[in-house]
Amino acid sequence: MNLSLSLLFIVIVTFQLGCRTPEVELTNERDPDIVLVNIGEVDRAEIAKMLLKIDSFKPKLIAVDVWFVKEKDSLLDSKLVDALKAIDKDILSYAFEPSGKLVKSHDKFRSHALDDGLAVIEVVDGLSQEFIPIRKVGNAIHEHFALKILRHWKPGFQCKVKPNKSIPVKFTRTLEQFMRVEGVDINRDMVENIFKDKIVMLGYIGPTNEDKHFTPIRLVKNYPEKEPDTYGVVTIANAIRTLLDYEMK
Repeated sequence: MNLSLSLLFIVIVTFQLGCRTPEVELTNERDPDIVLVNIGEVDRAEIAKMLLKIDSFKPKLIAVDVWFVKEKDSLLDSKLVDALKAIDKDILSYAFEPSGKLVKSHDKFRSHALDDGLAVIEVVDGLSQEFIPIRKVGNAIHEHFALKILRHWKPGFQCKVKPNKSIPVKFTRTLEQFMRVEGVDINRDMVENIFKDKIVMLGYIGPTNEDKHFTPIRLVKNYPEKEPDTYGVVTIANAIRTLLDYEMK
């Protein structure tokens, strides 16, 4: 796969790792705006079906944390292209290879998306915990996936972070504090309010540890020493909230 309650309980972490202080303030409150959809182990035609079904419930935005880098089966690809054409509120993610080369979805898909954003989380002291909202490389500006989502979700949003400044992700929610839906289970019998006017984020959330990372969340919750703790799409969702909090400082 090409990729990335009502009682309040807060854990504040101030462990110092090297010269960095991870930010973790976990709450038991479910995020009121963001819904996560697991694409699981499906092909592009099935992802297309998920996108169209989600769109029919009138979400505010659909953020797809999946890369469709290479062309594959022409029929499956055509289904995904048709879905992206039909949806007018979809944002795709992209990344950098270690060499610095951009890794973006093929133009046949990307050309039909509303926008795209750089979904890169920086690893510091062995933990995925920081991100650069606005990255300038030469004359090119790359806005983070979380920032792109915010710009479309809240028109007029002004990012206060200077270009190339890295800020820590403030982890406030684990996977359990988000509404999570299995993509293959989406159907018309679902309560419309699950998706209506929500920010819906598609990504890989199991069953394996693919796109799962070591984050500061493991400092306050028990995880096996060699097992990653947080899926990429969950970290991106926390980065969105981080930017909203940063704006209010």
